[in-house]
Amino acid sequence: MVTYVQLQTFLWLARLGSASAVADHLYLTQPGVSARLAQLQDLLQVQLFTRTKEGLRLTSDGHRLKRHAEQIEARFNLLQSDMMPRHAQARVFRVGVVETIAKTWLADFLIAVGNQRPEIHLDLVVDTTDNLRNELLHRGIDLAVLMGPLSNSEVTNWPVPNTKMRWYRRVGWSDERVATAPIITFSTTTKPFKQMWARVLRGEENRRFIPTASLSAGFELVARGVGVGALPEVYSETVLAANDLERFEGGPLPDPPSFTVSYLSEPLNEALDQFAEIGIAVAAEFNRDAPK
Repeated sequence: MVTYVQLQTFLWLARLGSASAVADHLYLTQPGVSARLAQLQDLLQVQLFTRTKEGLRLTSDGHRLKRHAEQIEARFNLLQSDMMPRHAQARVFRVGVVETIAKTWLADFLIAVGNQRPEIHLDLVVDTTDNLRNELLHRGIDLAVLMGPLSNSEVTNWPVPNTKMRWYRRVGWSDERVATAPIITFSTTTKPFKQMWARVLRGEENRRFIPTASLSAGFELVARGVGVGALPEVYSETVLAANDLERFEGGPLPDPPSFTVSYLSEPLNEALDQFAEIGIAVAAEFNRDAPK
């Protein structure tokens, strides 16, 4: 008889492409993964995968089984959500966020998730958008809040309300010093950097840029007098003053970066949809309360 754990292992093999990756994901040994696959193939009397240099690849029978297994998985997840009491549904979700989110509304998000879904535990990682994208597509994390949307048909993207951009300088800097100081902003692959670069090409050819993927490093550079910052509004006036920083009116700013809550559409999981809804609501409230 085919069991659900065999189908679950088969699906993760189809998604990740190697027994070692599935073993890490399902907290099994690699021989245990291989044994489940062998049992399933013996029961069905078919070969489900072929081995290639890139990893395991589904056969035609494997593709047929995958369609059935995904339907069973979706029904099983729905059954758990609908019938099991919340306290019995304890599960760990791996969530990755970029630093901008970590320094703005992440804490409020964690509190809201804890209040609405106390049976769920979140395993957090803070990293760059590029790294989070790779981790998500390779199923190293379940959900990411990053600069998006991700252009991938397998990914669901929920737009998140933007955080305002502001100009920052070291306390005591004159307007003359600000006018020629290097501009510290997001890394070169981002929309804010490209917009600022276009502005320089329109008449400030001698202006230097210091792009950075680290928000903390960007503010630290401004505080140490390396340059002025075109950065998101993440700190209160009190925190800025304590670090010798101040906001100022420095002319046009780039559009704020677009963030999305993103996750793989398959397998279906209602908790991920709920996390996205919570994130959007929390981000909107954070922006409403931000200093004007």
